[in-house]
Amino acid sequence: MAKKAQIITRPILVAVSAFMIGLLMFAGIRTVVKFNERQNQMAYDNFVTSLSTALNNQRLQGVGSLRDLTFSVPGGIELVCFFDDNKEIRAYRNNEVVEYKNNYPEYNVFFSPSKFDPEQVDYVSLRNDENPLCIEPVKGKIRLGLQSEGRATQVTSLVPEAIAEDCISVLYQGDPEEKIDVVFLGYKYKTSADFEKDVNDRINNIMFKIYPFGDHKSKFNIYRVDKFDLGCEVGGFIKCDSFEIQKLASKCPNDYVFVLVDRSVVVDALNPVRSSAIGNLAKVNTADDKFVLMHEFGHTFPLTPLADEYVDVWYESQGFDPSNFPNCDTIPCSKWSDITDNCIQGCSINSFYRSNDTSIMRKISDRFFGSVNERELLKVLEAYP
Repeated sequence: MAKKAQIITRPILVAVSAFMIGLLMFAGIRTVVKFNERQNQMAYDNFVTSLSTALNNQRLQGVGSLRDLTFSVPGGIELVCFFDDNKEIRAYRNNEVVEYKNNYPEYNVFFSPSKFDPEQVDYVSLRNDENPLCIEPVKGKIRLGLQSEGRATQVTSLVPEAIAEDCISVLYQGDPEEKIDVVFLGYKYKTSADFEKDVNDRINNIMFKIYPFGDHKSKFNIYRVDKFDLGCEVGGFIKCDSFEIQKLASKCPNDYVFVLVDRSVVVDALNPVRSSAIGNLAKVNTADDKFVLMHEFGHTFPLTPLADEYVDVWYESQGFDPSNFPNCDTIPCSKWSDITDNCIQGCSINSFYRSNDTSIMRKISDRFFGSVNERELLKVLEAYP
């Protein structure tokens, strides 16, 4: 009887195991789908914000002034259509989208497929013979000519002849002279779509999810350039051709530059590569914890760069001087005595001291900078309107 029971039980166990595996796979797929939908929604919101800001800014320039901008369009959008509500609609230009417009007359920007909601964007003007104006994205980008008419901005579609090297607006929120301009460059990426996904992830889920950057998101413009041959060497550290970086970054307004190096987690486990930063340039290994982006930004963003708060014997050979960094000090830690009495041993070198028991400058797994470091970041952020 025991053997018969075992024979009967075995297929039941197999069936239960198969069901559980299937359930886990379904849950995993569902999680990925939800993550991608969330990513697309954030990219969509950034696109609408960028477009609205650009139209408003351009109309305020001298009448007749021209500007062209390339915008990042969320994955899955096959067509972007503009309507000018003050002019006659030419139904023959796109019968399907005109019918869509008739169903939602309060909106003037439509997307295909229609899973993306239409939008009402102010200050859209079109030529009489281009209403609606429908543009098919090229590699996830559209390039627009914007001409000020005073009351509105005339929108035209430009031929994306050099779109692979255009400065692409990922999040455009105002005049570059009045914003903090950040440019993302990529290395080792195979497609623009992969790079776009990583940039959107870093800005939406990392940069603006940590204080104080999240509270000052409106002060940033974010751009990217989709050319991935930067002449980099990836060894223990990332070394790139500085001339090539400057040449590509100069296509956009730039105060800070990030180079994302596309790298497999498996390959990196066998041959680890450190992210690093100097001046206004940070080179980031995508196989690292994603918040390494903000650790490296801590080295480049403040007026005086933040030091690493972990201890590394390498710094001893570099003649490390705590007077050059606002977050390292000697006893009694007078640099931050107005904020805290903390004076904790270990800041780049074991003989120097830090203000925080831990922070993102010490451990990337800590998603905060700490009060002393935040003060240095805020000195820059609060200088912008």
